[in-house]
Amino acid sequence: MTEIVFLVEDAPEGGYTARALGESIFSEADDLQSLREMVKDAVNCHDDDRENRPKIIRLHIVRVINFYFSKIMILQLENQVFQP
Repeated sequence: MTEIVFLVEDAPEGGYTARALGESIFSEADDLQSLREMVKDAVNCHDDDRENRPKIIRLHIVRVINFYFSKIMILQLENQVFQP
């Protein structure tokens, strides 16, 4: 695997959650910098074989902003890529 993608959302109780797409990996943290470290740790724990670990971790950060003007909802998508 060369890349893994996580969907990052605001947690209802505060902070952020990250869920891997296509893998059973989940993490959460209070801020984005901590979340990056937690995601790296979760990926490393998930796959013991160093050769099969992804070389790139991609975070798709999604924020839903409710803006009630003619019933429009704005979805903001931010993309962050980093190497473990």
